[in-house]
Amino acid sequence: MTLFQRWAVFFRQLHGIVAATNRYHGALPAPETFHTTVSYRLPFQGSWTVLNGGITQATSHTWALPSQRYAYDFLIADAQGNSFQGPEERLSSFYCYGQPILSPAHGIVIAAVDGAPDSPVCSPRKAVCAAKDLRGNYLLLQHSPREYSLLAHLKPGSLLVRQGESVRQGQPVAACGNSGNSSEPHLHFQLQDTPDFYTSAGLPIPFSS
Repeated sequence: MTLFQRWAVFFRQLHGIVAATNRYHGALPAPETFHTTVSYRLPFQGSWTVLNGGITQATSHTWALPSQRYAYDFLIADAQGNSFQGPEERLSSFYCYGQPILSPAHGIVIAAVDGAPDSPVCSPRKAVCAAKDLRGNYLLLQHSPREYSLLAHLKPGSLLVRQGESVRQGQPVAACGNSGNSSEPHLHFQLQDTPDFYTSAGLPIPFSS
């Protein structure tokens, strides 16, 4: 991602903060006031770890950005808390890399973006973006008129669905990767109230089971 592209993202984020806040007159969705109309499952099988994310300001993925306020970064960790075994620069060393990503609920594919490369893993670990879009390869699913889920940083060439296609809850839709703005392989997952990544408001997710 070039310096110009990063500045463009910064200004779009500023615009998004204003747009989402104004739409809700300063009272953004919160766990106490918002209830989903759809039942959501976790978008993977087995036990994964929350690397980043929560429903309070202290645990939030990015509290200052309304769209990512209730987002989660998920990965797989072993009993020692390590997310990989083997050479750190090799993506296949990471437990979650290539693992199936599932649709969290019934819905329709609004956007299916592929073609971005995986970003390299650096030591010391820092976020690197080898794509033009922070999300890298991603899927945007619509589950109700005002509930959309975003599955981001997907593995190149792994998308199993296309725009306009219907999906069922639990259906494999892609594989976990490291595309976009990412420090290591993981899944970025969020629920939002509009299709737009920058001007949407993030929605708290009461996962089933």
